[in-house]
Amino acid sequence: MVCRGAPKHLILLVWMWAFLGMSTLSACTEERPILVNFGDSNSDTGGVLAGTGLPIGLPHGITFFHRGTGRLGDGRLIIDFFCEHLNLSYLSPYLDSLAPNFSSGVNFAVSGATTLPQFVPFALDVQIRQFIRFKNRSQELISQGSRNLIDVKGFRDAIYMIDIGQNDLLLALYASNLTYPPVLEKIPSFLAEIKLAVQNLYQFGARKFWIHNTGPLGCAPKELALHPHTNSDLDRIGCLKVHNKVAKAFNKGLRVICEEMRLMYKDATIVYVDIYAIKYDLFDKYKKYGFEAPFMACCGYGGPPNNYDRKATCGQPGYSICKNASSSIVWDGVHYTEAANQVSPSLLSSLAVFFNIITDGSSRNYSYDEHIDDGDLQMPRIAKMSCSRHMGENIIYRMALTSPPSYYGSTRIDGIENACKGGSSSSPAYSPHPMSESTWLAVLAGLLDGACMSLLH
Repeated sequence: MVCRGAPKHLILLVWMWAFLGMSTLSACTEERPILVNFGDSNSDTGGVLAGTGLPIGLPHGITFFHRGTGRLGDGRLIIDFFCEHLNLSYLSPYLDSLAPNFSSGVNFAVSGATTLPQFVPFALDVQIRQFIRFKNRSQELISQGSRNLIDVKGFRDAIYMIDIGQNDLLLALYASNLTYPPVLEKIPSFLAEIKLAVQNLYQFGARKFWIHNTGPLGCAPKELALHPHTNSDLDRIGCLKVHNKVAKAFNKGLRVICEEMRLMYKDATIVYVDIYAIKYDLFDKYKKYGFEAPFMACCGYGGPPNNYDRKATCGQPGYSICKNASSSIVWDGVHYTEAANQVSPSLLSSLAVFFNIITDGSSRNYSYDEHIDDGDLQMPRIAKMSCSRHMGENIIYRMALTSPPSYYGSTRIDGIENACKGGSSSSPAYSPHPMSESTWLAVLAGLLDGACMSLLH
């Protein structure tokens, strides 16, 4: 806490490790966040099952739920780990008509969804309209005495999460016969839909946004299996260059519109999350994370190198499952395994930090400079965060990013006075967490870039 009479600008040198335990969250605030999610199969917790009746049963869900839940994967998704980390129940799909639980939030994501209307009736603009209906109806029911619904304050303080765009990019790639320029021309229209979604949510009271970029599409076993290629078509780790080039172009544009909206909406917190860097790191350093054969699906048909055949996809006649799903990064050729989703707990911790920071109602801006080159990824080495607080005080944190210890290391956090109101900066915290340096830097970069203007990283 900055005391009256303290210097207007306080410079703090910080060793930041990206993992914060829930004890830190609990100590900072007694509030429970509400999550409102929009997206596609990356975060669909049963929307396509409820909305279309598409039978998504076993083997999907076999690792954790031991039944089909509508999730495309063997178990929990990243958003499920978010909920666990924040002590929330799993998000019910908006479309679930039988005993949904909306006390922790609501999920509008539907597998196959796109930013632009395509082949499914639940594109991003439809999901936003569903949210508006859900919010208005919730308030009506509360006024009539209903309980366990999200109230006005809950909607105002909720974290609005968006993870969409990969289906648009893949459809555009297929239509262009895997040619980059035609896809590049379409990317602005995809980004315009995301920007419009944020603007509409803002008009209906949303102020805290957590926006994922898209992952390395060229590393998916399905894409590698479907498209004949030579070594010249692959990058240094074996992913299709054109797919990842398209993904990076989309991500660059998404980051730009996030920066534009931070300037437009001074009272909003817009966080850009670099999922690409985190997921690419899984493929690049798969042995370090305990994975095997990174470009081979666990559930599918055909065996090495990709175990994917469109005639016998996961769950269809002829498929087989690997002996240990936890050793695979990709479940069915497209979607990640629970083990891969769980390897990103650093991201979970970033969300916990994000919630801690934003619950005091301050507006924030984060920026960073001085980048290092990690292959195809640009990571910040020195980050500078400037936070504008409602008392008119300016606090500048200079984050000195040192390499994590060789055993993956413990994280130390000093002087985060503004993360916990009235908290002490004299007791740094430590916690071990398995994370490579590039993932560590990517998560921290993500955490800093979007929240204060300069947390969405």
